Amino acid sequence: MLKGVSGDDEVMITAIMDSLEKHWSKSDQEVFIAAVILNPVYKARPFSRINKFTNAGIYLLLVKLWKHFYHGMDPPVELQREMMDYLQGLGDYEGMDAWVQATMQTATMNHQRLDPIQIYESISFPDQEPTPLKKLAFRIFSICANSAS
Repeated sequence: MLKGVSGDDEVMITAIMDSLEKHWSKSDQEVFIAAVILNPVYKARPFSRINKFTNAGIYLLLVKLWKHFYHGMDPPVELQREMMDYLQGLGDYEGMDAWVQATMQTATMNHQRLDPIQIYESISFPDQEPTPLKKLAFRIFSICANSAS
């Protein structure tokens, strides 16, 4: 199974992998997948070859999560356009990729982790209501942070 791994190590690695797969199958996978997609470092790139994650599929995922978090309410109509702008780097998200790269370099130099919430906050005005996508991202990242602790 694993090249160059001794018998004892292979047993341990297999047990760890089995445990991870067991817990992953029991988790709310959609929230974690959405967290990857809404993370400006990754966007949809990790899922680019999976048919389920076309723009339409991603939108359906975000709508499902919106309805779950906001008690069955339909998302605002702006969510679809904003999602497309985010994924394509247009509109309010036009400079986000360059900002993310610069922020990643600064974080690396300072031996810090890049916080996706801080990225969204840095492209927002503090006195304005978050846009639908940002509101959903804040909610999802707060869930994932709590799940990791």
